Amino acid sequence: MEEYKKTAWNSTLSSKKPLRAKSSLKSKKPFLGHSKRIKQVSKRRQKENSQYLIIRDKFLRENRICERCQHNEATQVHHKFKRFGKWLCEVSLFMATCANCHRWIEDNQSQAEKKGWVIRRLNVSRQKSRGEGND
Repeated sequence: MEEYKKTAWNSTLSSKKPLRAKSSLKSKKPFLGHSKRIKQVSKRRQKENSQYLIIRDKFLRENRICERCQHNEATQVHHKFKRFGKWLCEVSLFMATCANCHRWIEDNQSQAEKKGWVIRRLNVSRQKSRGEGND
C-alpha cells in the first residue's frame, strides 16, 4: 500500500497533487484547410493607413491646442465624418483634440453634432439631395 502511494502521488511536492500524463492530442492544433495566415489588413488599406499616419502627424504638429477645450495639448485627431476610404485623409474633417475631449465627443454624439464636431451620414446625404455643399 505504501508503494502505491509513492507512485500515484508526487512525494516531492508539498501539495501532493497526482501526476498527469500529457496527452498528445491537446498540443496539436486543428488543421483549418489553409496553411497561409489570413491577412488582417489588405495592401490597399495598409497604404491608406501609412498615408494617414503621415498626414495625421503633420496635422497635430500644426494644430497643437485642443479645438474643444482650447486649453490642453492636442494629442489625438477626431474625425468628424467617416474614417475610411477617401474620408480617412480628408484634413477638412479633422479636429485636433486632447484625450479627454475626444472621449467626450465620442460619448456625447448628439451634443457634439449640434456644435459641428460630428457629421452624421444622414446630414451629408440630405445636403447632396438638396444640392447644398457644392461650392
